[in-house]
Amino acid sequence: FCVAIDHNKHKTTNNNKSASPLSAALMDPTLEDRFKFAVEFVQQLPQSGPLEQSNEEKLKFYSLYKQATEGPCKQPKPKFWEVVQSYKWEAWKGLKDMSKEEAMERYIQKLVKISEVAIEGAEKEAFLAKILGKPKAKAPAPPAP
Repeated sequence: FCVAIDHNKHKTTNNNKSASPLSAALMDPTLEDRFKFAVEFVQQLPQSGPLEQSNEEKLKFYSLYKQATEGPCKQPKPKFWEVVQSYKWEAWKGLKDMSKEEAMERYIQKLVKISEVAIEGAEKEAFLAKILGKPKAKAPAPPAP
């Protein structure tokens, strides 16, 4: 079976309508900004490629996303014939009372882990700086004359 992650269905609101999650993450890397950047990145992943995910990984991203945006699962268990929904429910329900902040951080760390094998060099450094909220190293100042 295939698990589709529909992040658009449960988008969080952004009080700053002019800034995209990406630009906000670059200017003020709060946990929420870094999480939004990570979600946007995962949403844009192609169906196949170097960051291809297993169904288990997709379920983990889904459950962490739901926990981070809605909190603990309060939904009733799906009917037994709703197989995909049951897997999603079980993954989300399994996070129990994990805080929204911890779910955001785990989502980010999961993305970092799977991206480490697919991104290399300066591109990897820039990506990790954005998602981990670390400022880019400044170029050394030229020597004084």
